[in-house]
Amino acid sequence: MNAKRIITLLMAAVMAMALLGCNAANTTPTPAIENEATVAPTLTPEITAEPPAPEPTPTPAPTKDVSAMPELAVFTELFSIKVGEGKNEIGYLNAAPLYVSGPTSFHVDEDGWIAILDPNKGRIMIFDGNKLAHILDLRDELAYPYHMCYADGGFYIVDIGYEYILYAAFTMDDVGKTGCETKVYEIPEETTALLIGDICATEKGVILSGSDGDHFRDWILNLEHGKFIPTDEYIECVSEGDELVCRILGNEWHIPVQNHCSLGVYGIDKYGFLYVGYYEDFYAEVGAVTLEKTIRCYNSEGRQFGAARIDIDKYSSYPNMDTVVLEDGTIYHMACYEDRVTIYEVALGQRYETRKDELIEQAIREIEEAQRRTADPDAP
Repeated sequence: MNAKRIITLLMAAVMAMALLGCNAANTTPTPAIENEATVAPTLTPEITAEPPAPEPTPTPAPTKDVSAMPELAVFTELFSIKVGEGKNEIGYLNAAPLYVSGPTSFHVDEDGWIAILDPNKGRIMIFDGNKLAHILDLRDELAYPYHMCYADGGFYIVDIGYEYILYAAFTMDDVGKTGCETKVYEIPEETTALLIGDICATEKGVILSGSDGDHFRDWILNLEHGKFIPTDEYIECVSEGDELVCRILGNEWHIPVQNHCSLGVYGIDKYGFLYVGYYEDFYAEVGAVTLEKTIRCYNSEGRQFGAARIDIDKYSSYPNMDTVVLEDGTIYHMACYEDRVTIYEVALGQRYETRKDELIEQAIREIEEAQRRTADPDAP
């Protein structure tokens, strides 16, 4: 964000001084000598002013010691949860294409505990020390929770079944207690729960991001009035030439992009680095959507500091929010495999090894297989 340039000019007070002459007479009895009055010359008023304040020196874009990073990203598994119907398992739903079949979102708290939103059982699973510590049962108040963030000592949850946002108070001090304080907020009238793309906690407050059917919009929670109101303070990402400009809460990042690429913003750390999900689509080579995903970190000038390849083709479910970045830059990723859900801590690498050729070949085989089955439905 460019600093405002302020130039202050202070004018000094101007004083004009006139020096007056006078006659002098001797006291001795000598003839008087007449002196003409001497008039002091007129002084030109002197105008003084402070020099213009120097333009502020731009804050240097943050940097990292790339040589201290591993060559390739490192994924450290924290814990896994089995997929199943048991009390301490996460069940997958045979959902319609618009829905996520497994967990839809998760939260990593600065104090170290982790919460996973389990929509199929209407609950939030709380893990502390990588072990299940508590289950927040909200089945009576949730139909199908889809987005979640943590703020104000509780969870804000967008429910696409009941078409509202549920606030459920929770701190780790509440572990073991039955029930919790809840409150309902209405979805903004300009949109619907299905058109909401995210809910997140920011320094400005809790913000909804979505669409009104025609344009992308943001709404911020006004606690005084108990409702979400339109705002333009949160995020705007627009294409400008060969880069994507992201403006978030008054800050700006310029990220170079290639053709058929898109971004999903994960967060900003306290040092000014932006973390995104970078999706590269090999559509031109395949003729169908074929994505390779990486997590990437950028400074405000668009310089990349680290990447981690995410093999989403090996996942069975795709959360709305699969990556969380803390203020200190620590990255957590939730991978939803066929038999388990795993939480990783991720250290970005200096580079990543693309699977472009492999993914293109795999996509072509799938297309050819689909065409063969269409031509001969009875073929084995």
